Amino acid sequence: MTKNRKLEPYEEEFLKLIAKGFQLLMEEREQELKNEIAQQVTINIKEDITNSSIKNEHNNEAEILPPVCTISDVMSYFRLSRSTVSKLISTGKLKSFKYGNKPRIKREWILEYEESLIKASLNNEKGRR
Repeated sequence: MTKNRKLEPYEEEFLKLIAKGFQLLMEEREQELKNEIAQQVTINIKEDITNSSIKNEHNNEAEILPPVCTISDVMSYFRLSRSTVSKLISTGKLKSFKYGNKPRIKREWILEYEESLIKASLNNEKGRR
């Protein structure tokens, strides 16, 4: 059985530096992996949105958003109140146009708004880590 010898101060310092360097490398690699995963998730979400048949998953799987939607359509899709949808339109967060005196929202504008919510959510999650 070998007897453990006491390390010299320079040997202890050297081992501490090696351990710290290894820890920094591991933290850096972990952050790189998190960024890669977040980027891949964002890419997958974009592909899902553009490649899907734009189904309204909130209500009925077979229901498809029409090309031009009413406030009621948006309310159903996002499960929001009329006043909340109207506020989104009046603040410009959700694009719309008037048909007669009623606001109408193009399907792609709804999906753009939904994508902006997803991106904001992903950015908030990154900030918490």
